[in-house]
Amino acid sequence: MLTHLLLYIAIALSPAESYNLGNKCYSQNDYAGAVAAYQQALQAGPDAAVLYNLGNAYFKSGRTGQAVASYRRAQYLNPRDRDIRANLEFVRSYRADKILTLPDPFSKFLYGLFHFFSEREAALLALICFGLGSLMLALFVVYGKKFYVYISVFWVLVFIFFLADLLTWRNERQQLPVVITSAEVSALSGPGPEYKQIILVHDGTEGQIKETRGDYLLIQMPGGIGGWVRKDEVERVF
Repeated sequence: MLTHLLLYIAIALSPAESYNLGNKCYSQNDYAGAVAAYQQALQAGPDAAVLYNLGNAYFKSGRTGQAVASYRRAQYLNPRDRDIRANLEFVRSYRADKILTLPDPFSKFLYGLFHFFSEREAALLALICFGLGSLMLALFVVYGKKFYVYISVFWVLVFIFFLADLLTWRNERQQLPVVITSAEVSALSGPGPEYKQIILVHDGTEGQIKETRGDYLLIQMPGGIGGWVRKDEVERVF
């Protein structure tokens, strides 16, 4: 009842007021109320700080999957935030299903390199670099000095880096990442309860949607194993 009352109050508030209400509820250990207030604040649009706090409230409420999804959305908007990254890594280590094969240092370096800028930042910076490279090339055509060619090549190379960053984020979104949000889920061999169980997965396990049939999704888990789960047992990240 109290959570419903707080939700009605949050609806009447501005996004900033809903955010502050969420912080107040969180400080008072009312995590359900904090979740409701933060969700209302997000009605104005995605915000990394709100999503981060929402992830904290979900985790304190025992909803690991929802916390993972919130942290990943926050990281998408602000990938350089150390608190977001640290909490996401902690919650991933806390969940029941562990990833046995960890990425090697070089793979982690590449992931960090091409996730240093957000998708929006990478798109803007790529556009700026392309414009600067084109300008230098135009100056070379007008004045004929090779100096402008060298500068143009530099900006083109930087443009390629930001373009790669942009495409990395877009590819990640297009892979349709999901998170298991039910306490325990039987991944089945087919899209229906009559099929046999392949694997048992738990709250917070991440995967990718490979196919959709009716109320079921074919999810591929880390390591390549997968199975069919109900739509209401998972949440899409993007």
